[in-house]
Amino acid sequence: MTAASVDLVALGVPLTVTGLPAPEADDFRALWRPCLTGAAREGSRIRLVQTQDGWRSEFEDRRWDLAGQDAVVAAAGAAVNAAATTRTGLLAAHAAVVTKNGLTAVVPGASGSGKSTLTLALLRIGWSYTSDEAFAVDRASGELCHYARPVTVGDWTCRTLGLTGRGRRSAGETYLTASDLGAALDLEPATPSLVILRTLGDDAVFLTQAHRMDGLEALLRRGFTTHVDPGEALHLMADVTRGCDVVRVSGGEPQVAAESIDALAG
Repeated sequence: MTAASVDLVALGVPLTVTGLPAPEADDFRALWRPCLTGAAREGSRIRLVQTQDGWRSEFEDRRWDLAGQDAVVAAAGAAVNAAATTRTGLLAAHAAVVTKNGLTAVVPGASGSGKSTLTLALLRIGWSYTSDEAFAVDRASGELCHYARPVTVGDWTCRTLGLTGRGRRSAGETYLTASDLGAALDLEPATPSLVILRTLGDDAVFLTQAHRMDGLEALLRRGFTTHVDPGEALHLMADVTRGCDVVRVSGGEPQVAAESIDALAG
């Protein structure tokens, strides 16, 4: 089996993924294409190893084992994301970032919060994609930085949004790029103008104004790197979000929630 290496830069962290089988290497490059631009050689190495049950990715002293012979893309992506979010020098929080008509919206949330489903729903109706994983800010300039990794979702999201059959499957999940939805990438530095707090529920969609401190708290709670210097993180995040409106979007089907948010972009 011919193995390939892929160089990329994720959240400013140069990485080299080794051991990718040739066909899957093409899939991986396609999924992570925005992070290949300007990729440097000799980054920190992520090694992929085939196991009896599936694939293992190794980064320094960490290991990720995923079952299934189709799990190589998922194993590589898990290691890249972990390396990027723990090693980045940027101030980063777990949040999606999307843009439309000059409005840059940030959606903080943990896994299972509906963040990725809402992101895809917004991309389907004309929003552009910056990240589904990290709201990342350059500590020196205060500029927003892109991290356009593929959006990873389960079968429920694909069925709900009519996306079944699109993207690439690996380890039981679907990996989608902006182009899979006909959406554009927005990789230019920007200033956030809206923080969206998403609350899941089966009732109708309610969109209500929230306090700016609620948005700031949500971002700080989801920080990847805020622990490095909590005082600096508080001041910088407060400064970056100073001009943001904060809205709480409760309940409703994802596409209906997205359409309620879309109205804010004019």
